[in-house]
Amino acid sequence: MQPNKQKSGAILGILLPMGLVCLFALCSLMLAMIGGRAYKQVQATVDDAHNSSVAAGYLRTKLAQNNQSGAIALRNEDGVQVLVITVAMQDSAAVLETRIHYNNGRLLEETVPADEAFEPGYGTRIALLEDCRFALTPEGLFTADLVGPAPQYTTTHLAFAIAEGGRL
Repeated sequence: MQPNKQKSGAILGILLPMGLVCLFALCSLMLAMIGGRAYKQVQATVDDAHNSSVAAGYLRTKLAQNNQSGAIALRNEDGVQVLVITVAMQDSAAVLETRIHYNNGRLLEETVPADEAFEPGYGTRIALLEDCRFALTPEGLFTADLVGPAPQYTTTHLAFAIAEGGRL
């Protein structure tokens, strides 16, 4: 009876550690799969919020660079809200306008001579957005509500005080 006991003890001595290694491998694989799904969901949320926050940061920087009295205005061109930043060139009599507007899911910017006609949809794409609304109060407070694309529709609100003849 002794030889059978040693044989079964040797098999048990091999099977138990192998079973524990397999259990560890299975748990590690499941943990990696769950972690991968969680990472994917977090990254999708970050990507969706990226467009509206990039657009807000871009607008804030553009306004801060050109925050002079009379340089920033909001116009309505053929039913399109256009943020207009006027820059007079120092070495010539030319006046340029940077026009930022929303068209078909894109926030666009173009820099053109001030006397050039506005054409919606033209310009360099700043960000993809679901919606964008600008407002400028008489006191000089510029606000923008930027809604990121589907499926998250992340909303970013921007407020910026414009220099208005020393009132702000």
